[in-house]
Amino acid sequence: MRIYIDQSVKIETTSRDTAVGLSNSIHYAVLIPAKVKQRLQKTFRKHGKPRLFVLRTFMASVVLLLQHAPLQNTPSVVIDIEYPGQEAVLYSMFFEMRSHFSKNMPVVEFRRVGKRSGAHKVSHNTAKGKRTADVKLTYAKLQKLALPK
Repeated sequence: MRIYIDQSVKIETTSRDTAVGLSNSIHYAVLIPAKVKQRLQKTFRKHGKPRLFVLRTFMASVVLLLQHAPLQNTPSVVIDIEYPGQEAVLYSMFFEMRSHFSKNMPVVEFRRVGKRSGAHKVSHNTAKGKRTADVKLTYAKLQKLALPK
């Protein structure tokens, strides 16, 4: 089973909520409120890691999305290329963060998902408020996973 993941509204746009959605046989989305992103950004700055804010927050939201979604198993995950050239870094972050929840690791690919995919539609509609987020991510959940030790 292949799962597609897409983001609507970039993490670095801290004035608006970000939605990260997935699709396969189900549609599921998590929402990161703008206030949570702003608080996380301040925390990363305080710890002297401002450049890691975007990538680590994005990958933490992907891992939490997979954790919360009612999936039987996740053998293959396709993540939309949101940050070109950063795939290797994101890949290692994914495995570091996912290991907190599971020893079973899916095959992860980074490639364009496209505007016609279910993942794009669910994330876009959630970000626009046309669809209710399945889970609203909190500062505590994201900070625990995203902030490097």
